[in-house]
This record gives sequence, structure tokens and C-alpha cells, in this order.
Amino acid sequence: MTVDADRLVETAVLFGSLLLTLLVLFVPIAVGIALAQRCLGPERLQRWLGAERTSLAVGKGIALGAITPFCGCSTIPLLSGLLQARVRFSAVVAFLTASPLLSPYILAVVGVLFGARAAASYAVFGIAVSTATAVVWERGRLDRWLRGHVRPTRAPLPIAGGSGEVGADVLDSPTCGKDAAPAWRGLRLEGRHALDAAVGMLRPMLRPMLIGVAIGALIYGAVPERAVTAAVASVGPMAVPVAAVLGIPLYLRGEAAFPIGAGLLAAGVPTAPMLAMVVGGMAASLPEMAMLRGLFTWRLLAAYLATVFLTAVGAALVLPPLW
Repeated sequence: MTVDADRLVETAVLFGSLLLTLLVLFVPIAVGIALAQRCLGPERLQRWLGAERTSLAVGKGIALGAITPFCGCSTIPLLSGLLQARVRFSAVVAFLTASPLLSPYILAVVGVLFGARAAASYAVFGIAVSTATAVVWERGRLDRWLRGHVRPTRAPLPIAGGSGEVGADVLDSPTCGKDAAPAWRGLRLEGRHALDAAVGMLRPMLRPMLIGVAIGALIYGAVPERAVTAAVASVGPMAVPVAAVLGIPLYLRGEAAFPIGAGLLAAGVPTAPMLAMVVGGMAASLPEMAMLRGLFTWRLLAAYLATVFLTAVGAALVLPPLW
């Protein structure tokens, strides 16, 4: 078997394993989210993540994102569930940005390569970026760029004993007020309903999922790590933005982040470009972006990619001098 044939087989196996993993894990997680929403009730979920104070809502979104590694089989269905439950937009955005930026994978890579102090400073940076993004996106009303079937509220939600007001989007929701959702009907009936909800959640994402996984597998299988290392090392002062851009289509999975980062360092590439590539690759891989397209319009997806790029460049320029 030739080298090219080996590469082709490896790419096909990667495509199949990625797609199977997404499908096998996506549906059960989506079912669990639907059951949790029915058990807790949309109003309780809205109140918990839609606190009257922006800082509290953002903090809860960041905490939820930090324990949910950025992956199409976990983050995207949970994101869809939060949007469909009309959770406050700032909390949703905080969750979306914190999930990749504060991923245990990234923290582990930074910690192993540069030490605990570097990992701690990066964690603080990730929290600051997630907070700023959530506030700017909510105040800029970027939720108008969501696709039509998911529209969260921007206004504070009522808190027991508080004085917050319910946003118009929540008042229009069929799960609020007199039209509240029916009582829990037992696990068997609720499980069937949750499965239907999970399939409905998956349907608009299936086509972009297939496209994204195919492109990601092709790039991952066709582009050697040595070629990426050489490309970053050859551009001189532009190494940081180039590394951030290269990281996005590279589809930098968690297990690939460390060897690529170590390879860049071993080749004499400075710390900053390596960090930019790791952040860009793990926060905006093609399969996840393709699945986000099922929830975001092109404008909002572009805004997210711009946020990832600026975050990767900012982390690379600001943090290494502190280490």
C-alpha cells in the first residue's frame, strides 16, 4: 500500500469515527437535556441562568461552559437547548465562549508546556474574554442574528422576591404563564417526547455536520504537522495572526494540541504563535462551526469567528510576556 493510499484510508477512518461519535453521543445528550428541561421546567432554567444582574448570569454561563469541553456532541446540543429554553442571551454567549477558551484540554496544554502560572493567567484571560463577549453581544443585540427557531430573551428574568421584568420573548413563549407546560407524565412518555425533541434538534444540523466533518477530516488527514510548523515559522512578524488563522481549519483536536504545540516549540517557533494556533484551533474547528451554522446566521457565525481570532491573537500577545 502506498503512502497516499495510507493517507486516504486514515482520512476515511477519521471521517467515519468523527461522524459516528457525533451521532452516537449527540442524541443521548440531547435527550438528557430535553428531560432535564422538562424535569426542571423552562421557567426554572430561565431564572437560574437568566439572573437579574448581568454579572451573575454571565458568571453562571462561564461556570457551565468551563465544565463542558467544546465538542459538537456536547456543547452544541446544550447550546441549542439553552436557546430553545429562552435562556438569557448573555448567559448563553458566556457559555459558548467559555466552553472552548476554558477547556480542560487547553488549560492542560498550557500548564504542561509552560507551567501552572501560565495556566492560571490563561484561565483569568479566558474568563475576562468570555465576560466581555457576553456583555457586548447582548448589548449589541446580536441575538437578532440567530436563526429563526431559536430566540432567547435579552431582558432580565423575574427572580423570587426580585423586581426584574420578563422580556417580550419570554411572554410570547408557550411555556410561560397560563400556557405553562403540562405536568411530568412519567419517564416512559417523557423519554419518547425527549427523543423526538433530540431528533428535531439534530435535523437542521445534520447536513452542516456532514460537510464540516468531511472537510475537517480531509484537512486533518492531508496536512502534515510538519507543514503547519514550517508555515508558521516562515512568516516572521506575521506568525501570530497566521497561526491563529491556520488553527481554525486545521481541526485541532484535544489530543493533537500538545504534539503540535510541542512541535512548534521544538522547531524554534516562539511561544506566542504556538498559543495562537492552539486557541484558534480548539475554539473554532470546522465540524463545530458547521453545526453552529444550524443555529447561527452567517453574520453571527462570522462574529464568533472574529471573536475567536481576536482572542487567539490577544492571548498570544498579552500572556507570554507575563510568564
